[in-house]
Amino acid sequence: VALMRKSCAIEVKASGGIRSLADARRLVALGATRLGTSATETIAKQEAAEAAGDATKIGPATGGY
Repeated sequence: VALMRKSCAIEVKASGGIRSLADARRLVALGATRLGTSATETIAKQEAAEAAGDATKIGPATGGY
C-alpha cells in the first residue's frame, strides 16, 4: 500500500484480510484511502468499544500488514 501510494498519484483501496480495527488503521496509516472488508460490523464494534473505553473488546491485528 505504501509503495503504491508513493509511486502513483491515485487513491489506493486496500482489501483482503482486513478483520480488525488494528488492521484497518494500519492500512490507512500506510496510505490506503479506502478499505474493502467483509468484517465491517466487527471493526465498527471494536471502534465503538474503544470509544467507550472497553479495551477487552478490541481485537489484535490479524492481517499481518
